[in-house]
Amino acid sequence: MLLFPHVQQQDESDCGAACLAILLACRGKRVSLARLRDLANVTTEGASMASLAEAARRLGFTARGMELSYEVLSRYPLPAIAHWEGNHYVVLYRVSRTHAWVSDPALDRIRYTRAQFERSWTGRVLVIEPTDEIRTIGKPRTPWRRFVAHLRTSACLLVEVFLAGLGMLVLGTVLPLFIQQIVDRVAVTGSRSLLDALLAGLLAATVGALVLYGVRAYLLAHVSWRTSVSLAGSFYRHLLALPARFFEVRRTGDILARFADGERVSELLGGRPIQIVLDASLVLAYVGLMLYFSLPLTLIVLVFLSSFLVLALAFVPVLKRANRRVFAARARERSAFLESVTGIETAKALDLERSLRSKWEGLFLAAQRIGHRANLVALSFRALTGGVSSFAVVVLLWYGARRVAGGEMTIGELLAFHIVAVSVFHPLLGLISSWEEFQQGTVSVERLTEVLTSRTETETRRTRFEPPRLEGHVRFENVFFRYGADDSPYALKSVSFEVHPGQVLAVVGRSGCGKTTLGRLLLGLHVAQEGRILVDEIDVREIDLATLRRNIATVPQEVSLFQGTVWQNVHAGHGDPDLHRVIEAARLAGAHEFISELAGGYKARVAEKGANLSAGERQRLSLARALYRSPQILVFDEPTSALDAESEDALWKNLEPCFLARTAILLAHRMGTVRRADRILVLEDGEVVEAGTEAELLAKRGLYASFSDRIPC
Repeated sequence: MLLFPHVQQQDESDCGAACLAILLACRGKRVSLARLRDLANVTTEGASMASLAEAARRLGFTARGMELSYEVLSRYPLPAIAHWEGNHYVVLYRVSRTHAWVSDPALDRIRYTRAQFERSWTGRVLVIEPTDEIRTIGKPRTPWRRFVAHLRTSACLLVEVFLAGLGMLVLGTVLPLFIQQIVDRVAVTGSRSLLDALLAGLLAATVGALVLYGVRAYLLAHVSWRTSVSLAGSFYRHLLALPARFFEVRRTGDILARFADGERVSELLGGRPIQIVLDASLVLAYVGLMLYFSLPLTLIVLVFLSSFLVLALAFVPVLKRANRRVFAARARERSAFLESVTGIETAKALDLERSLRSKWEGLFLAAQRIGHRANLVALSFRALTGGVSSFAVVVLLWYGARRVAGGEMTIGELLAFHIVAVSVFHPLLGLISSWEEFQQGTVSVERLTEVLTSRTETETRRTRFEPPRLEGHVRFENVFFRYGADDSPYALKSVSFEVHPGQVLAVVGRSGCGKTTLGRLLLGLHVAQEGRILVDEIDVREIDLATLRRNIATVPQEVSLFQGTVWQNVHAGHGDPDLHRVIEAARLAGAHEFISELAGGYKARVAEKGANLSAGERQRLSLARALYRSPQILVFDEPTSALDAESEDALWKNLEPCFLARTAILLAHRMGTVRRADRILVLEDGEVVEAGTEAELLAKRGLYASFSDRIPC
């Protein structure tokens, strides 16, 4: 059963998707984890059994969720997905009366005793059987191919690096020949002129090798720099193009870890492939030289070289598993660290520093322990290979001395052979080290590929229609939407409404009723599962996203400001920066007064996340940023929650002219905001339960009337 497939999960929440990948691998199919995550609706909490079953059916399996006892497991088809320790999934592929064999995506293939298995298994299992409809969703390329493409711009430099290395290789093989000649000819004849000539040649070869080494090092540094810039730029561009859901279902630490993986891959691609070719060429050249000096001694060296390769093949899978665990542990530790730093104000206010420190220290120590174990594995490998090379030297000296004593070779030949034999282990160790690094790099490549194979927002859309201009007529037709899997509750249910340019629509309801979700769907951040959302009678799924979002400005509940100046935050890179428009937008948003009082005015620096501004000032800047774009549709989500009643009233008076020819959707709690709407929608548990003017809704004495008195003004 050692050949049973195993797929390692990339993130803590990937276990369900990895189990599906293992089941597909049993049938000779390969599907990327990114696609399987999408199919199984994986979130930061993982996947539900129901969503895994639905994903399996879409892939061409039959799937049945069952609760079983250990005694009857053997009666059902295996492999199957077993629910493990409450929040994990493993693939159960063999069971006997005393033992169970699982492929754990977080660890490896493991054999448990029945008692051990029953302690972790919850009793739930997803019985899966293949049908004739099994298919792959896309065919992933060999992981490294995608990244080798970043070397194309450095092709000429790589050729130069190779030629410099080739020159070093040739000069490196000259040294043993010089040594042989000095010992066998100069020592015998005592010719000083021959000695001087040989030493001059040796000196010239050494200087030439040093020059070529410097040239190669310089070129490799340049290649590494180019590769790093190309790969990091490509990764960041793709990351920004991914849909909002990608970020919602992943921890920040996991995403940052992927970026660090990119640096590792860049370093490997920058010079390691050339080094591998040169090391392999050097090994072949040295083996040729050894054959020239002595066939029996060469055979002894080849025996030791074979033992090197056996050790490498034995240690590689162990090193790969260890590195995966290190990456996963470090990602968890980074997430906890970022969580504590970004929420430091709340942590201090609630006196949570000790609790957060304890949590981070636990994760940090766990990561260090896992890293230490991985280092021990690597050190054991290096110690064994070093021991083999040392033992080889002793054996060669012993056998070589016997051959010299028997007159079968000269002292010069033995000395030269010894130099070559010792030298051959260096490039071979380089090859093994490169192999080890590429195994570590393969883990990084797989993690990067999981991001780069995720479909961007534009790739998930049917068409990319670019209307010349949007007027702002918005209509929702029987819209259903849920954030999670098919068994999760709907955030919006059968929502229908219409709003025309020049109208102001307010959407009210209790927290969690779906108000914010409406705005996110209109912006194309998510796609409704059922129904249609139309802008100017065009389905938003068919409108080019950049065009759609240029015509919609939003003020979110949680304002995000960027490091830079006030001026840069208001124009936010939209079009040519126009200071007059920036000031006008700030005046409308009621921000001009406080900006003018800042040291530097519009050139004043804004700290990360606007930490040097009050909540009300951040909200006004966000409003100014939305108004600067002169959009046709305005979506305000609690736009005045941080303002006092007087400031709110003044703000709405400023904004009234902006609403004359635009569509405005206000997602609000405050009465001062709601009362300015031409029409009001009342949401309850994702459904529109009331709609009309404020007077009509109050007259109905329904839900709106019941809590209107409690809505703050």
